Amino acid sequence: MKVWIMHGMTESGDDVGPYAFASEPTVDEQIAILKRDLPCEFEDAEDLGPFGYISELTVEPVEVIA
Repeated sequence: MKVWIMHGMTESGDDVGPYAFASEPTVDEQIAILKRDLPCEFEDAEDLGPFGYISELTVEPVEVIA
């Protein structure tokens, strides 16, 4: 079984995630979760792009052995 893990870091060095998904998340799904859990990283960040102050973000598949 495969899951997708999303993790990263904010510009200030705070950890983001990890988040686990049953299927590969779309960019819109990623942004929605980040905005829900880390709204301060998106305040006054319109010029920075869709991920605001999230400086590093990785989504990678991981094989789970059950």
